[in-house]
Amino acid sequence: MPYGGAAPRDPLATAPYGAAVLLLLVVYGTLLYRHTGDALHLLGHLRSDRTPNKRIYEDTAGSYDRFLTLCTVLGLFALGVAAVRFGTPWLPQRLLLSLPRTAALLCSLAVSTALGSVLLCQFGALAGIGALTFNGALVERLWLVKRSLSALAMLLATPPLLLVLLMPVGTNRLCFWMIIGVLLVSAVLWLRETLTLFLAKKISILHWFLYLCIVEMFPLSLCILLAERSMQ
Repeated sequence: MPYGGAAPRDPLATAPYGAAVLLLLVVYGTLLYRHTGDALHLLGHLRSDRTPNKRIYEDTAGSYDRFLTLCTVLGLFALGVAAVRFGTPWLPQRLLLSLPRTAALLCSLAVSTALGSVLLCQFGALAGIGALTFNGALVERLWLVKRSLSALAMLLATPPLLLVLLMPVGTNRLCFWMIIGVLLVSAVLWLRETLTLFLAKKISILHWFLYLCIVEMFPLSLCILLAERSMQ
């Protein structure tokens, strides 16, 4: 556990941040216990023999829809906790010594809130495009692909992330690269599924590229730019 043997002024060696990590562990285990079938259904999307009529964007609502929502919320929280853990070593030591004991937890919640705002902006932009083009069905399927693959990344990346969070800083590099690998694979699957959906609807690749730039990349890049300016 990094919380007992770390430096006295280490912002990660605090009760609030440690409680956040333990809460992440408990909620993740509870989610898997209550939605085992939905989790196995989602993991089935990794099979390479899926037929065109069984692609990710063909899933229906119900328990699975609630499972995706819970995964999204938990994923945002996990990203906030992870951002603080991986970002702390890059901060000046003088700044770390001046931070209050609750800084790590508050920063984690701030990152989660910012990413949640980006997600809402992406949904709003996608919904606006669907309303303008009278193509709500395409918007719904694109959003389902995003939610499904985000949930898939959360399910696979959280176990190695928890190992990283519960060990001293700088150790367990294997788990770190496992997390990176999961995120890359999920991104590739997302690109493949969205492109397949556009081609199935006989929409040009140019419109797919514009969708990536305007809906997906612009809100995220704007959030990163604002974060950089606030730290200056």
